[in-house]
Amino acid sequence: MSSFDLSHLPEPLLEFAANGRHIDVRFGLMHYGPVDFSTARTKEIHLGVVGSSQTVGKLGDWLRRCESGIPAKNSRQPNLFPEFPGSTILGPFRCSFEVGPRHVRTLSQSVISRIVSEKDDDKAVSLAVEVFTNEVKVLAEQDQPPQVVICALPVEIIERVSNMRTQPSGRRPGGRSCRREGARGRAGDRPGDR
Repeated sequence: MSSFDLSHLPEPLLEFAANGRHIDVRFGLMHYGPVDFSTARTKEIHLGVVGSSQTVGKLGDWLRRCESGIPAKNSRQPNLFPEFPGSTILGPFRCSFEVGPRHVRTLSQSVISRIVSEKDDDKAVSLAVEVFTNEVKVLAEQDQPPQVVICALPVEIIERVSNMRTQPSGRRPGGRSCRREGARGRAGDRPGDR
C-alpha cells in the first residue's frame, strides 16, 4: 500500500487598487477598485458590438441597467449573490462603458439565415466564426477602434449551435455515430450516451 502526503493550499489574496487585498474578486473590486486604477488614465471604455439588431439593442439595455446597479438577490448565502453597485465612474471598475454608433456592426438577417440554414454543422460554425471575425476586423481597423469588442450572438445562431446534429468529431465514444434523431435521442439511449 502506498502512502502520500496531502496538503491544502489556501486561496491567495488578490491585489486591487491602493494595495487592497481580498480573496473574492467581486468584493475586492467593490471595496478597492482595479489594481491599475489611476485618475490620470481613461475613465471611459469604448465598447464595440457585433450582433443582430435585436442582440445589439438588448446589450445596450443591459449596459444601461448595470449603470444604476443591481440589488443583491435574497439568499441564505449573501456572499453568493451580492449587490452590484453599478458600472459608472463611482462603481467597482472606476470607469463607464460607452458604445458609440460607429462601433456597432449589425449583422443582416440574410447573413444570420445563411448561417442558421447551413446543413453541415462544421460549415455552420466556420461560417459564423468567419462572419464575426470579419466584423471585428472592420472595427479594429477604424481610426479610433473600440478598446473591447463584444460579440452579441443572435438567438438563432445560439439555437443552431446548441442543436447541432453532430459532435465535432462526428462519432460518439465507442465508435457509434452521434447523429441526433430528435431532441431526446433514440429510445434506449442513456443520458451519458448523448
